[in-house]
Amino acid sequence: MAYGEVQGKTWRSPSVRGLPDLGKLLWCYLLFNEHSNMLGYYLLPLAYMADDLEWSVDKVKRYLTDLEKHNLIAYDPVTEIVFVCKYLKYNRLSSGAREKGAIARLKNLSESLLLPRLLAAVNEWHPQLVELRSHLEEEMSSRSLFGIHKEFTRSPQGDIDIVIDKGIVIDKEQDKEETATNQIVDYLNEKAHTRFQHSPSSQKHIRARLQAGATVEDCCLIIDHKLKWLSDENMAEYLRPETLFCPKHFEGYLAAAIRWDQNGRKRTKEEKLARNRAIADVGSELYDEEYEAIGDGNGSG
Repeated sequence: MAYGEVQGKTWRSPSVRGLPDLGKLLWCYLLFNEHSNMLGYYLLPLAYMADDLEWSVDKVKRYLTDLEKHNLIAYDPVTEIVFVCKYLKYNRLSSGAREKGAIARLKNLSESLLLPRLLAAVNEWHPQLVELRSHLEEEMSSRSLFGIHKEFTRSPQGDIDIVIDKGIVIDKEQDKEETATNQIVDYLNEKAHTRFQHSPSSQKHIRARLQAGATVEDCCLIIDHKLKWLSDENMAEYLRPETLFCPKHFEGYLAAAIRWDQNGRKRTKEEKLARNRAIADVGSELYDEEYEAIGDGNGSG
């Protein structure tokens, strides 16, 4: 069962006293609902809130906005993550098993613009949780879609407001990296006939390798070399960014690809046949679609 602590003086807080009754109900729900965790930072889609409270989604949105205006919570509609701003101030998190549990829960969540606010809360109220802080800092350092902004508090002794500039910051270097990452994804789709999107999950490992010093040419060379997996039904599914560019195997893949390239990119007869079959299958699909379109046109004439 999810539970948290609310001190008696909370109800005298100006930020809470100014809320309408339904706003107070929603705030208590966000503290104690079955989806919450020990961080006060968790996945909670609007539809879940609406179903639990027996409200409409529009009604949920309206009172969420009230809570955000009072700096009680923050909600990321893209990732559907809610952050209860001062949860960690009143709910202690110990090191050991609970700290490891918190890290495990974070790993299951999508990247959110709210993560810097959680990091600031941990630094302010739980500086002793070194492993958790290290994990959050590592997650932040791998980001490139937005800058890491310095967090600050109003007072170490009184009420603490964690403030962050939510603006997206993309400088020229980050823009170049984004372009390079998308170029590699597009190259993989073209060569392996896949359909990966320019999404964080597809870009994550590619971006990390580029930041570590790899080039677009290195990544494309690995793709070219690993196209041989198309001939193996068990390996074909691994022609994906998280496998090709994972840190554990990248250096080995690149070294093998360079040797293959230096030896004239020679493939076995079986690999060539498999490659031709893959191309033929795609061509057949395109032909069928075009034929159907022609047939539809003739039928309507």
